[in-house]
Amino acid sequence: MAESEEGSSTREHQLTMMEEVAKLIVPEGFNADDIGKTNKEMFQQTADIAYKFGVIKEKANVDEAYTNEIFEMATSK
Repeated sequence: MAESEEGSSTREHQLTMMEEVAKLIVPEGFNADDIGKTNKEMFQQTADIAYKFGVIKEKANVDEAYTNEIFEMATSK
């Protein structure tokens, strides 16, 4: 069994590590109320990249390619 680096298993170190991971999972400015909702601008950016690199053959029509209908039904928004 591998030994851990000295100090890496202290409560303070583990808390610091969790805080850093949380920044990756929930970025600054993220609204938890939007979990499950597709962001139109980010969808367009992803679709444009996919088209640019040949992942999709036609440009995506962002107004027709996704819906937030289920999100809206689930959250009454």
